[in-house]
Amino acid sequence: MRLKEKPAELLLSGSGQEVRDWLHVADAVQYLIQAAALATPDQFLLNGGTGIETTVHQVAERVRNAYGLKTKIKFSGQSREGDPQYLVANIDKGIAHKFNPQKSWENGFNDYVEWFRRAQES
Repeated sequence: MRLKEKPAELLLSGSGQEVRDWLHVADAVQYLIQAAALATPDQFLLNGGTGIETTVHQVAERVRNAYGLKTKIKFSGQSREGDPQYLVANIDKGIAHKFNPQKSWENGFNDYVEWFRRAQES
């Protein structure tokens, strides 16, 4: 984990203002099950997600705070080739508008942090 290697500073690619739609894995599984049950030649499958925008910087801050660190978060300003600035599910069309995720990204994140901490201890 990069935070352990250099806890004073975390350098990430991009600007930090890239926007993503974070979907808990349990919700992703439910989306795929629902999509398979509803799929027809006339009913198309679009992006599964929450439709909620969260910046990469917000997620990085949440990681830092979850570990109780004072790490300074910096961004290189250089994105990887092909990385979109904005990647959020359009939940207004297709099967996606019938899907209701059960976990917020914050709650899902808390689950992940707890899992990661347990994995590091073993």
